[in-house]
Amino acid sequence: MQKYHLEIIMADVSGKGVPEAANGREELFGSERMLVSLNESNITDHEILPTNVKSAVDGSVGVAERFDDITMFAITLK
Repeated sequence: MQKYHLEIIMADVSGKGVPEAANGREELFGSERMLVSLNESNITDHEILPTNVKSAVDGSVGVAERFDDITMFAITLK
């Protein structure tokens, strides 16, 4: 079994498939729009963050065919 190490610091943001999501005109959702979606979310409730971003992606992409999966998660540091 391989072991992996991932260092996460405050304000790290990543989303596989989120910035690359494209609408029917092949316009990408983009990293900036992902950050806007995160900033518009209730940052005190980490469980709602992925849901809010997915709603923003769905609204942008519409009915366009998806070519990649989307992976999101939120971590609370205590």
